[in-house]
Amino acid sequence: MAAPATTVLLFGDSIIAGYGLPATETISVKMEKLWHEEGKAITVMNGGISGDTTSGGRSRIEWTLNRYHPDIIVIALGGNDMLRGISPEITRQNLDAIVSVSKSHHIKIVLTAVSAPMNLGERYVKEFNGIYTTLANKYDIPLYPFLLKDIYRKPGMMQLDGLHPTIQGAEVIAKALVKHMNHDFF
Repeated sequence: MAAPATTVLLFGDSIIAGYGLPATETISVKMEKLWHEEGKAITVMNGGISGDTTSGGRSRIEWTLNRYHPDIIVIALGGNDMLRGISPEITRQNLDAIVSVSKSHHIKIVLTAVSAPMNLGERYVKEFNGIYTTLANKYDIPLYPFLLKDIYRKPGMMQLDGLHPTIQGAEVIAKALVKHMNHDFF
């Protein structure tokens, strides 16, 4: 008997939405293809919105979960908060609310970290980067490192803006997330 189908929702910003990529080359499409190649009945939905902040995510999480009813959510937000210099405390509160609402729907959660660069100042970096570990520990959920960790500043992996992955970069991210999630859930 085949395992029941699983639905994964990638909930994030432009990196998840696939900014600058053909719709057939987004991280969500690549993840679904990888799982299908492994013989797993997993559907991956793209819940990314370019430019989204944790505040935007907080305002749409309930609606999104009620619409898609995922088994697992991957929360990938915070990069735009950091780029806009939003207070780490506000970002933490918003992410906490997103995780809490997701927990109330009894779905599995993966939280992806964002790493603030040192040019934002030591205090900001320490406070911002600590958000993700704190929430993962509080809710006992898996924490995935910064999505761009394996591709940032590597030739051919980032678009010219230096913020978004190329098709090749999206492939690297998808493979790493699938490996991580296979370890935690499948």
